[in-house]
Amino acid sequence: MILTNNRHRQSFLVLTRIVSILVAILLILVWQWEFLEEFYSFEGRNQYSFVLNGLVIFVFSIGLVQLFMLLIGYMNQEKSLVRFWQNCIKEVEDPLVGVDGESQIGRRYQMMQSLYHKQASLQHGTLAALMKSELNARFSFPRFINNILILVGMLGTIVSLSIALFGASEILQQVTEPAGLSKIILAMATALSTTLTAIVCYVLFRFFLGSALKVKDALAEDIEKITAFYLVPKMQLNSTALTTQIGDLVKQLLVATRQLQENQGKWVNSQERLLEVISNVDMSASISQDLERINQTLNQGFRLEG
Repeated sequence: MILTNNRHRQSFLVLTRIVSILVAILLILVWQWEFLEEFYSFEGRNQYSFVLNGLVIFVFSIGLVQLFMLLIGYMNQEKSLVRFWQNCIKEVEDPLVGVDGESQIGRRYQMMQSLYHKQASLQHGTLAALMKSELNARFSFPRFINNILILVGMLGTIVSLSIALFGASEILQQVTEPAGLSKIILAMATALSTTLTAIVCYVLFRFFLGSALKVKDALAEDIEKITAFYLVPKMQLNSTALTTQIGDLVKQLLVATRQLQENQGKWVNSQERLLEVISNVDMSASISQDLERINQTLNQGFRLEG
């Protein structure tokens, strides 16, 4: 069985898993909202924390939306792949019936069919490399988000440390006022919270990205299996395939010749029988004429009326 169980539903399962994890995290945030609000806002005096942590969550959300779009697209790809394979099993004349022509399997079949009609050799490795490059290109933006999440968290840390340095300079200039010390504390809290948020978002997004990449690899593997075990033997034109096809044609020609000889023999026998029947008919006509002459002779000899 080329398409294993649940492989054609892997994108749906991954999408369901991601949504379940996000819902669980949302419930935890609602449950601990008072603590988180106090931790990030520091009694409402830390406005930088909302801006910097919001930037991290915004980047995370953009990457998450892109992953959702990719997984939904892979759901359609898997449906087309399953329908194509069912058509192949049922030996439908056109395997693309009910298959999206823009899907990976649809484009693969159309490309191989075009090469076959042009009597060009099929390079399976080249086709696989082209599809792999195209699939990897679609993950360029999610990979970019995955790489910059930590950097965005570090940006928040650097900005917060810069604010802390400004607070330290104010302490040195005005020792009597505690405004600089308060700024240092708030900045350090922002640096820690931003780093924590970035780490959590990075771990989650890395897990989601890894799951989506597994879906992509599974889809590519199934397409290559169908190509190797069904499309290539059916369409490939090489010396071995041509020799095999010529051998099959010669065998079929020999069988047809033997059948023709047998039929010819039957025709000869039928012709001989037909000649015998005609000869028998001629002999019967001759005997009838002889009997008629004898009858006439008897009538004349005995002067019978008749």
